[in-house]
Amino acid sequence: MFAKGSSNADYHLLRADEEQTLCGRIVAPIIIDQPVKSSHLHLTTAAPVDCSLCEGCAALSARVMAGSSSA
Repeated sequence: MFAKGSSNADYHLLRADEEQTLCGRIVAPIIIDQPVKSSHLHLTTAAPVDCSLCEGCAALSARVMAGSSSA
C-alpha cells in the first residue's frame, strides 16, 4: 500500500500499521484507487505513476534497507 493526496505531487510509503507514512504523516483509513481532490492522504494499492516518492520516505526507506542488508 501507498499513500497519496491531491495537495502535492508526491506519494508516500507506509509504516507497518498503515496509519502513518514513513515520514510521519497521518493517513485516512480509506483506499481510493483513482484520482481525487482531497486535502488528506489516503491509501492506494499501487504506486502512482504520475508523481514522485516523498523525499522523507525515500530517505527513511533507504536507511531501513541499508540496515537490513548489513544484518
